[in-house]
Amino acid sequence: MIVAEVRSGYQLMATLLNSNTEVICLGEIFGSDRNIRIKSLFDFPIPVIEETDRAISYVEKISGAAKQTGCRAFGFKVNYVCARNANWSELWDYAVAKRWNIIHLRRDNLLDRLISEKLANSSNKWNHAEYKNQITLSLRELETSYARSMASQSWANDFFRNNPVCNMTYEELESNQQRSCEFLQDFLGVTRKPLKTFMKKQRVGKQSKFVSNYDKFYHDCSQHPVFSKWLDGITYL
Repeated sequence: MIVAEVRSGYQLMATLLNSNTEVICLGEIFGSDRNIRIKSLFDFPIPVIEETDRAISYVEKISGAAKQTGCRAFGFKVNYVCARNANWSELWDYAVAKRWNIIHLRRDNLLDRLISEKLANSSNKWNHAEYKNQITLSLRELETSYARSMASQSWANDFFRNNPVCNMTYEELESNQQRSCEFLQDFLGVTRKPLKTFMKKQRVGKQSKFVSNYDKFYHDCSQHPVFSKWLDGITYL
């Protein structure tokens, strides 16, 4: 199970892993929106889960179907807030009880993560399309987002402390995709193969291109002990 925060590269990772013929890696099959769940099946011939269905029986059903294909590793991705309703929340304890392999994917630059999330929300373009829109940002927004991200990461580290865990960052995956993919395939116990993805980077350009009030935002963050290292633009104030 790939566990991550939204806009941390877990769709990229899922599509890469799914390109290995020994792996079936679905998308966000426990997403809150049914259309997301449908798309997340990646044409896998299993019905979408409904809100009244039980998570464990659903996972057992689709994993059983995956085994029949001869794959050596089967999984899917979830963000930290997925599967929290009454019928699906059992998924988390089940993953621990069964000692599933957990890939905990994080994003080091949490400012870039927040920018990506806001761009996706404002344009309603979550995959493939390159961003052309702009957003505004404030120091308080980043502080709130940062606190939420750190709390989620800490929770996952503790919750899955007894599971086999592969920790990886989006930056590692992006900067050295081949090495990262080899590491992931070794972790899953499948044959190393060249992996490929249909995903394309959506935010191309510096932060200042997409944040309309970037000069003020840069000024507010430039002295912060953590946030300043994530800034990549130039201020003219």
